[in-house]
Amino acid sequence: MQKTFIFLFFLICPVFLFGQQKGSIIKIISSSQITGDTKKKVSYLKNPVFQQDNATLSCDSAVLYTERNYFEAYKNVHIQQLTTDIYSDELQYDGNKKQAHLTGNVQMKDPKSLLTTNVLDYNTASKIGTYTTGGKIQTQDVTLTSKNGYYFSNSSDSYFRYNVVVVTPQSTIKSDTMRYNLDSKWTYFYGPTNIKGKDDNLYTENGAYNTLSEDAYFGKKNLYSQGTKSLKGDSLYYFGKVGYGKAVKNIVFTDKKDGTKMFGDLGYYYKIDQRTLVTKNAFVDFISGDSVTVKNKKIPDTLRLGADTLETQMVLQKTLKLIPKISVKADNQIGEDEDETEKPVKAKPEAKAAPTATGSTKPPVKSGKEPKSKKDKKNSGKSDGLTDNIPDSLKLKADSVAKNLLKTDSLQKILLAKKVTDSVAKTMLKAKDSLQKKKTAINDVLKKTPKPGVDSISKQLNNKGIMDTLNKTVSNLKAVIVKPDSVFNPADTVTTRVIRA
Repeated sequence: MQKTFIFLFFLICPVFLFGQQKGSIIKIISSSQITGDTKKKVSYLKNPVFQQDNATLSCDSAVLYTERNYFEAYKNVHIQQLTTDIYSDELQYDGNKKQAHLTGNVQMKDPKSLLTTNVLDYNTASKIGTYTTGGKIQTQDVTLTSKNGYYFSNSSDSYFRYNVVVVTPQSTIKSDTMRYNLDSKWTYFYGPTNIKGKDDNLYTENGAYNTLSEDAYFGKKNLYSQGTKSLKGDSLYYFGKVGYGKAVKNIVFTDKKDGTKMFGDLGYYYKIDQRTLVTKNAFVDFISGDSVTVKNKKIPDTLRLGADTLETQMVLQKTLKLIPKISVKADNQIGEDEDETEKPVKAKPEAKAAPTATGSTKPPVKSGKEPKSKKDKKNSGKSDGLTDNIPDSLKLKADSVAKNLLKTDSLQKILLAKKVTDSVAKTMLKAKDSLQKKKTAINDVLKKTPKPGVDSISKQLNNKGIMDTLNKTVSNLKAVIVKPDSVFNPADTVTTRVIRA
């Protein structure tokens, strides 16, 4: 409350100083009609033009009080002072204080801005405009509204109080108390303020922000948030065009998505690659979904990591490589786990048969009842001398298949199919020959026919630029075509957080 009182005192003090100086007499430059009351010293004028110092005032009708150096103006009121123009429906002007009270559709214009309100008090000596019933200031790229406003034309400074809203192409600012300079584009905050960007938000109670360069400084109760991420710090600096930020003292970086909290006393943020670096008493907490109950209070299960410098960043999950699993071996040796998959055991070679007394290695004679191995079956199938071992049932089936193949009807059908195939082939060859002859004849006719029409059409298309347009369209379509090896995979866009210490 004390700060607000001091602020308003210095704000209104220049008006008091100018009010103490006695103003010059208001002069009537011109008027279409003047009537008056000599006793009351009152003049009634139509279409008058008044002048005081460097200010010119005009209207449709006015009442001038000569002794008081004061007049009232009605309809189409216009005050012109150097590069400032003020318009309204009515005006009450005190020449001694050089104070104008304008009401009804008030507009105050200068080369830098346009102020609109319903009630405006303007001092022609100090060139300060004040409104307390709501107003709006518009510049080329900024629109500002508030309940109370104080505009200093000489310094291009504007002070705003209560329900202040600033709209820029990059952000929307809502504040309680604010100062804005039209030349430097710097905005200064003296109370609770929210700066809402396209995808982020910043809260502060004291700081400055440039609406052109997007540079900012914040010094009290600062909180920056973007999606699930947030950053706190006693002091925050941010350079919007560069995408670089700095935080000093009591830093807390939080990401609710992956349950990460990073602390420190000095931090840096790089927007281009979503990278955060924290130093000076840096540590990070990994908060899991589990919790432990301590004294009837649930405390989340947390893993803490501390280091001189910590760096965190969001990267594509597919770019990460898995670290081999570590195992502790005998005698505290550390190494990679052995492959758990069992290797196939090689079959031991069969023992060779013991040589007989004669030196031969004949295998032992097998009885007919012993089962044969698969290898023996295959070999028996290939050898001609072992056909006697085939079962009788298989022989009967083979004989029946052979008889069916040698039937007369089946042979006749095969011969008939062959004849049909030969006739179709001959027909196709004849058709091919006729088509080739027709094609040759058409080519001969085309060669003999002149082509003046094609050349003329091509020239017309080139002159009109149609061919260039078609070529560009084709090239654009080629660029858009998706190649088979560039098929979209959703897993390629999955990101995860990495932390380096």
